[in-house]
Parts: sequence; C-alpha cells; structure tokens
Amino acid sequence: MMSDPYMDKTWQDAIENPKLTDKQVMETMKKLGVYALDQAPCIVLPTSYYYIGWWPWLKNYYGEAVVGCQRFGPIFARVWIDQELKKKMGY
Repeated sequence: MMSDPYMDKTWQDAIENPKLTDKQVMETMKKLGVYALDQAPCIVLPTSYYYIGWWPWLKNYYGEAVVGCQRFGPIFARVWIDQELKKKMGY
C-alpha cells in the first residue's frame, strides 16, 4: 500500500527477467521484504479472530469480509440469492 521507486523497479525487474532462476527471484523478494519493513510508515498488527456465517442460499460467497482496503462493494456486487433454495428451506 505504498510506492517506493527502488522497490517498484526491483520487483518489476525480478518478475520480468527470464534469465533469473526461481531461487534468485526468491532471494530478491526476501531482500525486498526487509527493505519494505525498513521503509514502512506503519506495521499493521494482527487482530482478534472473528467468524462469518451466511445462509446456504447466498451463492458465490466464500466468507470474504473485505476486498483490498476495507471495501465491501465488490463482494456485494458478485453474490446472489438462490430464491428457489430459500423458499425450499422454508424462508
């Protein structure tokens, strides 16, 4: 969730260079991970567990809570209600 010229270029070079082996790419990514932590303005710590439940007639939903940066809209835009199943179950 940030842009850093060195990080952006190094990452792009690593994934687009066909001459690099998988091991070399992974080593570059590990170094970038350390670099990113040094540059990060904040580190998001783990949060508590939470549970999500939904009715069986809600289709194309697999338990996602948010997409990207706390956005719910893309999830709601892609789910649908199976009205026939809902009625069959007595609702």
